[in-house]
Amino acid sequence: MNPNQLQDRLDHRVRTVSWSDEFEIVVDLGPSTDASVDVVEETVIIVTDDDQHEIDLDTTPKQVFMKNGVLTIKQEA
Repeated sequence: MNPNQLQDRLDHRVRTVSWSDEFEIVVDLGPSTDASVDVVEETVIIVTDDDQHEIDLDTTPKQVFMKNGVLTIKQEA
């Protein structure tokens, strides 16, 4: 899923960052959003208030975390 599709699907600001060995997807859910995140193999599941979104990735992410309403998904490049 490309960042534009993800942004449309989540209705939140999405950006990507690439380095030689790592790729990040960063989603700003907003500081007041009560959200949780879980990972099942190559799928990242985001649960916010009354919504649930699933992000299917090509590979299992290296790291997924949320801080101050910002979700970061790190993958190997």
